[in-house]
Amino acid sequence: MFNSIDGWHKQQVKLSEQQFDEKIRWCAHEAHLDSEEARQAKEEARNITKLTQQAKAKARQATEEAQEARERIQRVKQKVELLVNTARGDEEI
Repeated sequence: MFNSIDGWHKQQVKLSEQQFDEKIRWCAHEAHLDSEEARQAKEEARNITKLTQQAKAKARQATEEAQEARERIQRVKQKVELLVNTARGDEEI
């Protein structure tokens, strides 16, 4: 028995039943490999998204900590200035 594959093509390929079965197995194997690659790509994309979200969260935290540090530095500068002025006797209120 012969089967036609790629029937849309101008020159149809005629295969024996065994060849046809082998072609089907090969196609199924390739489809499985493609689906496995797609699954792996999706998993990698999820991992990249997760890492990106973690990096953004760390960046936000670092920005907040930097702002808090600037505020602490400003308060210390004000206290030092007040102490210097007090020591000079020119305290301004």
